[in-house]
Amino acid sequence: MYFTVPDIKTLKDKDGKNYTAYNIYSNGVYHSSVRYSQLLSLHEELKKKYGFKVVGQFPPKKLFTLSAAQTDQRREQLEKYLQTITQRKRIINDGIFNRHLVTFQQVSSGKEVENVELDIYLLNGHKVVINISSDSFTDDALEAVVSQLELPAELVYYFGLYIVQKKENTTTIVRKLQNFESPYLSIANDDSNLHIVIRKCYWSTKYDDLLMETEIGLNLLHLQIVDEVKRGWISASQNTKAKLAELIEKKEKKEYIQLAKRQYNYGYIVFEMCTCDYPKENTKVLVSIGDMALNIKVFLEEGKVKAGSFKLTRMKCWKTVAKREENSDEYLFMLSFEYLMSKEKLQWISIASSQAIFMSMCLKDMAQEHVRGRRNQSTRTPAGRRRTITESSISSGSVETIASASQRSTNAAFSDSIESSGNFVLRSGNAMKKFSSKFQGMLQRNTNKNEEVVQNEIFEDVNVIGDDDL
Repeated sequence: MYFTVPDIKTLKDKDGKNYTAYNIYSNGVYHSSVRYSQLLSLHEELKKKYGFKVVGQFPPKKLFTLSAAQTDQRREQLEKYLQTITQRKRIINDGIFNRHLVTFQQVSSGKEVENVELDIYLLNGHKVVINISSDSFTDDALEAVVSQLELPAELVYYFGLYIVQKKENTTTIVRKLQNFESPYLSIANDDSNLHIVIRKCYWSTKYDDLLMETEIGLNLLHLQIVDEVKRGWISASQNTKAKLAELIEKKEKKEYIQLAKRQYNYGYIVFEMCTCDYPKENTKVLVSIGDMALNIKVFLEEGKVKAGSFKLTRMKCWKTVAKREENSDEYLFMLSFEYLMSKEKLQWISIASSQAIFMSMCLKDMAQEHVRGRRNQSTRTPAGRRRTITESSISSGSVETIASASQRSTNAAFSDSIESSGNFVLRSGNAMKKFSSKFQGMLQRNTNKNEEVVQNEIFEDVNVIGDDDL
């Protein structure tokens, strides 16, 4: 997770008195505006459960009103505190942390908690409507929608909820919703045509077989693969595309999936065009992530296209950098990773993209999934989540509630008439031009204050890989 507290603002409480609110951003997106006392309450609960050694130092209270310089110093200290605790997996997954963060969102919205309807879209455009509380967690919403779709409980967390944005004739994945977010609040006040879709969230294609054992799992997987073929994420010859179209007409979903699996880039997420400093500075590239690798298509000036692949096990670490533009709410983002090029050469490679943090999250999720598989750890289930919530509630003296789905008919959810989500278009656009023009400045500035370095626990050094693999 990548948390920042870039600035503050002055708000009024219910009695009309001014107070200082600290603006929290998560993974580059505004999350909430909170008072010092709200963050202190979170700290006290975490300290009670985990102890001081785990949660660390929290900015101390002050007896007198803070000056502007002292307020900014506290902002920096709060940012460092959040970045420290959110690097601890047990805290970021803890009900105490999630409950406080969602409460921050709810309070910042200025609205009372209420029962709401939330639209979740399948990848054929079908809308599933669920009834939840406005402050429900992402996992609540996910469990509600898959319950309505009648997917077996043991398969729930092979899927995730993603915010997507419609742009002209295509849609772009903005990010995966985390459990410290309320899905409803995350898009409630946004006017940029955002909506939420359900997608598989695993990386290893071996899990496809589990989904294909059930009718609903097969349907969801089939919808996603059809969508990715339409987007051009999965590369196929014209002859293969014709065969795939024929299989759709025949409603042979398993055969469709098996044929698609043999095509290039199956199981990858493809990102928007961006800028990279490899093989040379200001190179336009198309990044895709999947199958334990980060691939790039390099678009050269003479119109040629070359491809490269960076294996996840050869990345020693990676980091994300966010820099806020002057007099603007927009951020510039960069993903950098240290790569083992040869036996004695580690090289930093940097990608400037509006989706840089999402790329980083994909790498992290892929590495963690690989570790779980190596340790034979099973995917979590709703029952396991409820046990965790109960333990957390007992520990903190609070009570959590689980949202339930509305019982609406979903007979048309898996219609074979697939609505196109738009073709994948290779175009630069204003955002890409902005990143390209600012790229060298990002590399040259000292950005250590706003970067998150992730050590790759599955990195294989030269002693493990051996000379023949380099």
